[in-house]
Amino acid sequence: MTTDTALSLADLVLLEDERIAHLLHTRGPDEVQRLRDRTIGELDAALVRLRDCQPFPDDALAARILVALCDVVTRDLATVVHPDDLGLALLLWHDLGTRAPVGCKAPPWTIRAILEWQQGDRRGALRDAWKALEDDPDYTMAGYVVQACRHNLAMPSVWTDGSVVTRRRRLGGAV
Repeated sequence: MTTDTALSLADLVLLEDERIAHLLHTRGPDEVQRLRDRTIGELDAALVRLRDCQPFPDDALAARILVALCDVVTRDLATVVHPDDLGLALLLWHDLGTRAPVGCKAPPWTIRAILEWQQGDRRGALRDAWKALEDDPDYTMAGYVVQACRHNLAMPSVWTDGSVVTRRRRLGGAV
C-alpha cells in the first residue's frame, strides 16, 4: 500500500515558517541577513531558469520565498530587477501570487504591483495591489501603491536609484 506523501504549498509554507523561527531563535540576528542573501540569490536563480525556458519554482522553493517575503527588507530588495528581466519577474510574481496560500499572497502581488508602478503601468499596479489587499486588507505597502497610483504619484527614488538599489547591489544581484 502506498500513501501520497506530497505536501501542499500551504503545508510547506507552515513548515518553512517553523524552520525559520527555529533558526532565528537558535542562531540569532545574523541569520536574518543570511536568509535575505539566500532568498535574493534564489530569486535571481529562478529568473535565470525562466530565461532559459525552465519551469517556475517548485513548491519547496516557492514556500521558502513566500516565507522570506514576510521580512519587508527582503520584499523591498525583491522589487529591484534588471530591466531585461522585468517581463520574467512579472511572470514569476504572478505565478507565486496565484499559487500562494491564503494569508501569503500579499507580498508577491505587492511586488508585482511595485514593478508595474515602476514601469508606469498604473492600471496593472492597482489591479495587483488590490489582489494583495484582498488577501491582507492591512498590508501597508499595497495600500500605499493604491493611494500613489490613484493620485498619479511617481515611483519614489528610493526604489529607482536610492537605498534599495544600493542594498541589492551589495548582495550581488543584477540591477
